[in-house]
Parts: sequence; C-alpha cells; structure tokens
Amino acid sequence: MARSDLFIDPNPRAGHSFTHGGILFRYVATHRANAVAFYCNTDATKGIAVYPSGRVGNVQRPHPNSYPNCKIKYNANRKQRYLCFKDAFGQVKSLYASHASYIAEHGELIPEGMTTDHKDGITTHNDPSNLRLLSLSENIRQGSILRGLRNKGIIPSYFPLWMRDRYCQRMSAFNATHTKRQRSKLTREDLLNMLIEDTP
Repeated sequence: MARSDLFIDPNPRAGHSFTHGGILFRYVATHRANAVAFYCNTDATKGIAVYPSGRVGNVQRPHPNSYPNCKIKYNANRKQRYLCFKDAFGQVKSLYASHASYIAEHGELIPEGMTTDHKDGITTHNDPSNLRLLSLSENIRQGSILRGLRNKGIIPSYFPLWMRDRYCQRMSAFNATHTKRQRSKLTREDLLNMLIEDTP
C-alpha cells in the first residue's frame, strides 16, 4: 500500500482516541479509497478499523511479514521479522505495526523516503519510545552492517544504540577504504573490537 493512500483526518471527531474492550486505541490514519480509519494501542500490539458508517471492526493483532517456510529464501532465512497489520484499512490494505505506533504517537505521517528504525534492534518491539526515523538508504545500510555482526554470532540488540551507531560509522569508513576480500577476512574478535573499543 502506497503512503499516498493515507491521510490524517482533520475532523477532530474522526481522530479521537477511544476505549474498546478496556483498551485505549489511538487514531493512526484514514485510507483515501474507502475512508476506513485505523487505530492502535500504545505499543501497536492491537489495532482496530473504524468504518465510515461508524461500525467498529474486530480487534486485530499484527502478524510477522514473513515466515520460516516462505518460498522466498531470503525471507525464510531472516533473523528478524517485522510485525504488520494485514487488514488495517480493510482487506489487503496493510500497515506495519511500527509505522502505526509512530504515527499514532506523533500525529503525522512518515515522510516519503523515511522509515522507522527500532532503537534496541528488536523489530517486534514497537513502543513509540523505541522508534526513530531514518532515511530508507541509511536504514538499509545499517541493517546490512548489523547483519554482518549476526552472521558472526554477535547479537546487536545486546549493545546500546550509541554503540551500534558508532559501529556502523566505523564499518562504513572501513568499507570505503578496503576491498571485499579484506572485509571477508575480519574475524569475530575484529568486529567486537570495532563495536566495543573506544579506539579500535
């Protein structure tokens, strides 16, 4: 679903939070095609659609965007999976849980060319305090660099955000001055030094 399909409804009534089944749901956005509004709870573990007639849909839970038995090998082998509300705005009109959480918290759509990044590196932890915006290119770059740690048995989420950001900067500088062959010779200890040491 394209981001241009969504808008923040200026009608205060449409944007109100409401309680359903003892859960507070906050307004996320409305779909242009069918005027269905979507709401989620604080950490986006539950969501609910509200139709133009005022009818409230069933409570939805986000599901992983890929599974180990996926036919696409890359998706099947993923170490991290993102949660997604598959029918947020009606059938096959999906929304990432992290996007829903960020929009509900900040009251504005995610700009084109930007995406949400999980500060602790855990892609299923979608509390607003754990989300920040990064450019798509920066998010892909950092994801690729951190994947190199996982491939060596180092779990990035065990380390604080500032340390992971510093490591990504160091690896980018290393990649710019070394060949692919030299990069492939880096050992687990080399990567840990680059991640932890003040002066690797």
